[in-house]
Amino acid sequence: MARLRCALLPALVTLLMASAARAERFQYKLRPEQTLRNRISVAAASLSTRGEAEPVKMQFRTQVLQTQRVRASGNGQVTVHVSELTQSGQMTLMGRTQSLRERRPETYVVRMTDRGKFLSRTTAGEGASMPGLEAMDALFGLAFPDQDLKPGDTWQENVQVRSDLGPRVVRLTGKYVGRETFRGRQCARFQLSLTMPIALGPKGDADTTGLAPEGQVTAAVTCLFDPAAGHEVYSSGTATVLTRLDLSSLGPDAGEMANVFRLNFVQSLQEGGARK
Repeated sequence: MARLRCALLPALVTLLMASAARAERFQYKLRPEQTLRNRISVAAASLSTRGEAEPVKMQFRTQVLQTQRVRASGNGQVTVHVSELTQSGQMTLMGRTQSLRERRPETYVVRMTDRGKFLSRTTAGEGASMPGLEAMDALFGLAFPDQDLKPGDTWQENVQVRSDLGPRVVRLTGKYVGRETFRGRQCARFQLSLTMPIALGPKGDADTTGLAPEGQVTAAVTCLFDPAAGHEVYSSGTATVLTRLDLSSLGPDAGEMANVFRLNFVQSLQEGGARK
């Protein structure tokens, strides 16, 4: 038995060393003036109900060209100027369909850490959106933990985003799935999920009507990250926003309004879309 232990020991040590060698620490490697171009396909639908009134249904599909230009990088932070141009799409509301025309690009500036943790977003002009969708800002980066990861490892991170009703905390959960080849790149696959409650602010803030929605945002996303290049090359996922709005303050028969909004997206780095 002693000889067997001695024979197995070197093999065990080798196995443990090989296992430890597979652990990796992931980090963004974005550099000033670097440009990334992504094509984003979005399909979404919503259903709003209010009492016995006929439900309001909406659907839309769109193609967006996103350009990210790195403004600054250093001291553990990255600043990125983002421009999103809607190239095509259509919207169907209450059975009527209309085409979405190309319009001026929407621009904003994002700050995040070199681990990909979202810090802030500054929007030029009006940046209003459906309540809850601000949670998706937390997915601008992968919010890697400051530790080595092996396939199967998970982590959690709280990310603060801004909304019309004040700061909100998004709960991110990440999992490192493993390595795979994608379009000739050796990539790391990650799965992320998020949750964020939609509720009145800490001071009971509401909009000018005295009303504010309540509900929850959830999302599940798969991302492919190129460790050598230090940026994402592909992501896809689904987000769901559930909200309710109590209208009783407007009248005894006002009731409440409920809304379900679901969004599916695919974002892919364009060939030759990463330039320095």
